[in-house]
Amino acid sequence: MPEYALILAGFAVGLIVGLTGVGGGSLMTPILIFFFGVKPYLAIGTDLLFAAFTKLGGTVSLARQKLVPWRVVGQLCLGSIPAALATLYALHRLGPASPQAQSLGYVADSSKVDAKKYPTYKAGNVCGNCQFYQGKDAWGVCPLLGGKQVNGKGWCSAWAKKA
Repeated sequence: MPEYALILAGFAVGLIVGLTGVGGGSLMTPILIFFFGVKPYLAIGTDLLFAAFTKLGGTVSLARQKLVPWRVVGQLCLGSIPAALATLYALHRLGPASPQAQSLGYVADSSKVDAKKYPTYKAGNVCGNCQFYQGKDAWGVCPLLGGKQVNGKGWCSAWAKKA
């Protein structure tokens, strides 16, 4: 990845954010994905880590000036932290972010399969009619994904017709 191009992109985003107040994530994440070919989950993680460091500096500066309404911060945390933890738990239980799911190209909606990347995919081949799927409802367990829940309308590259 060209380092000077990344530095220039960071400078441009910082300049635009400084001039307009637009959130940097709405600029940097698409730049990383579309111009530098970074995988979306890595681009988001990279941008979030960068934002955490830059916001920390702003927080310290504003807190020293006694301009942070800590009561409001606490109330926001009371709602957002439990929601974030519940979301992480749900994603962990569903499994699309697991290394097994990613290596098998699992998608919860088979209509979103990249047919060029997975030429073995055929319309109608879904988890619900795969020999590994253990479920009768919309969601079932897949032993290939460590026993995690998968969508019956999903697909992965290990799909095999039910006997």
